[in-house]
Amino acid sequence: MIETLRIEKLIEVLSGRWDAFVRDSSDGWFWSSSAWISYCLSYNQKAVDHSFAVMDGDRIVGICPLIQEGDRFSMGNDPCAWPIMSDAAVADLIRIKIHEIAFNNKISSCRFRGSPLAENPQGDIFVDRGKDISWTSQVIDLQQPLDAIWKGIKDGHRAEIHRGLRELNIYQCVFSDEVRIFHDLHTKANGRETRPSETWRLNTDWIKEGRADLFLAHRDNKPVGGAIFFIYKGGVYFASAAWPEEHVAHAVMWVAIRHYRAAGMKALEIGWLNTGSLAVFKKSFGGEAKPVYVTEATWPR
Repeated sequence: MIETLRIEKLIEVLSGRWDAFVRDSSDGWFWSSSAWISYCLSYNQKAVDHSFAVMDGDRIVGICPLIQEGDRFSMGNDPCAWPIMSDAAVADLIRIKIHEIAFNNKISSCRFRGSPLAENPQGDIFVDRGKDISWTSQVIDLQQPLDAIWKGIKDGHRAEIHRGLRELNIYQCVFSDEVRIFHDLHTKANGRETRPSETWRLNTDWIKEGRADLFLAHRDNKPVGGAIFFIYKGGVYFASAAWPEEHVAHAVMWVAIRHYRAAGMKALEIGWLNTGSLAVFKKSFGGEAKPVYVTEATWPR
């Protein structure tokens, strides 16, 4: 079968076909979409896009998000999304093509990862030379009763939530100017500009399109924090936050949890648990630490 397949670059198969393939695949989540690939290329403007699809006639049978950042394959310094493969022959061709691109561009290493929000979150593309470096991410089941979610939250977090709900006005944003407010908070919280302006424009577009939400918190009519969440296939990902003032984060997260449960979302991924004290913050909201399957491969130099 492999002789009948061909490779096409991402740009050649856009017109919605790439994203439709991701949407219809149980392996795919937002990290495989053309929107996220565009974001990563905007985030690192020196990056080179090698993403490709495997075609059988006019039909996509596999995709591989693949971005070169320096001498490695990664997406915004994080692992690339798992390739999506319809069968073993497609997987073999994807593996061969990755090796070819790596050698032609003097790549030394790469990482690929799945998503616990995907229906089928596991994959394995480098059985021949890769190693398993998987980690975990905290995920809240939004299909359980709200009081069960509340009971899973640690006492200290509950106290902060109560305080935040008393002091703050927290709401879901609908206007692009509010993204600018969050952008300013993000810069203030980090003490510097953290990413290119094009990424903020993309975030604004996704909010308008319903692919992301921004929640802002005000205290005495002054913006004091907020968070952005990505929405895809009934799953929600806590993507970005800025809380330059105290006693904001917990209440914003709880308001988002209530909102997404009421909206019928399946699960909220709060984020990876490989980040020290931040991991404690995430775990204290309850839920379950689920595996993020990650494979790392290297090539001789």
